[in-house]
This record gives sequence, structure tokens and C-alpha cells, in this order.
Amino acid sequence: MNKIKKYFKERKERERLEEEARLKSEFDVVERGGSLWLTHDGVAFAKFDGDFKADEIAENIKQCRNVAVEYKRL
Repeated sequence: MNKIKKYFKERKERERLEEEARLKSEFDVVERGGSLWLTHDGVAFAKFDGDFKADEIAENIKQCRNVAVEYKRL
């Protein structure tokens, strides 16, 4: 009986991790029209013009991904 419970618990955890990875992969940085855009599932939600460093943009998209995962868990 414990093996069955363990199997389903591990399966549920694996599915949760796969869902989080899928959700995170839907976010992207795209260059268009001379600007950088943050997109989710192909829809832009933030625009970066001017002098932004790559690490600032990377941190921003990381925060967006983490917020999406947090929201999904609620």
C-alpha cells in the first residue's frame, strides 16, 4: 500500500514540476522594432527601450516567471 501511495505522490510532484517548466517556457524576450519585449505565450506585456542591461532584463523575466508559478499554485 505504501508503494502505491509513494508512486502517486511522486507522479503528482513530477506533473507539478513539468507544469511549472511549461509555464516558465511560455515567457520570452523578443527583439522587434528596435526594442526588446517581454512576452508570454506570444503576447507582449513589457517593452524595454534605451539603456537596459541584459542582467536587468533577465532578472525581470525571472521575476515574471516566478510570479506566474506562484499564482498557479494558489
